[in-house]
Amino acid sequence: MRKTWVVKPIKEAKQFDYITTLMENILRYKKSKKPKKSKKAKKSAKHAKNIATKEKPDKETAIKAHISRF
Repeated sequence: MRKTWVVKPIKEAKQFDYITTLMENILRYKKSKKPKKSKKAKKSAKHAKNIATKEKPDKETAIKAHISRF
């Protein structure tokens, strides 16, 4: 029996020394700016209720078409 090669990534240890600087910069920015109220999104009649391009199939057809990965 012949053995086959297995490709595995060699990962480096994670470093998070940038997080402290990032958090300090964010807090400094937030303190220097006035808080703004976010605007509510307006609902438009132009947008479709569903993004599907096909009509919804009935439940039995959808169950028959479903392929299980197990």
